[in-house]
Amino acid sequence: MIGIRTHAALDYAVPAAVLALAAAPGRGRGARATMTGVSAWNCAYSLVTAYEGGLVPVIGLRTHLACDTAGALGFLAAAALLRRARPGDRLLLGLIGAAQLLVVGLSDDRADRDAARSAPASRG
Repeated sequence: MIGIRTHAALDYAVPAAVLALAAAPGRGRGARATMTGVSAWNCAYSLVTAYEGGLVPVIGLRTHLACDTAGALGFLAAAALLRRARPGDRLLLGLIGAAQLLVVGLSDDRADRDAARSAPASRG
């Protein structure tokens, strides 16, 4: 399992690495745009997640993991749909997406579930 602290660290380290890969010479426009956009998306919702890496606790970890999944699927979709992109770019996009899905699957969301169980019932 990947702990919440480790996941939070990955939420900033991975987009930085992806942005560095996006800036590599010869990177195609579509791959660069996908890598830049999804990395910005990842940082944005990480900042508002209620965990060690967040600044403003707006969303829970389970919502964060759903956003991670959406970003990973964006990379996989780009790998499949950017038919004119260089094969190396498409492979890289697919690998990033697959790696992100792996991180989501291995991440421990127990703290979020525990917080939901211990929260007082809301009044409606």
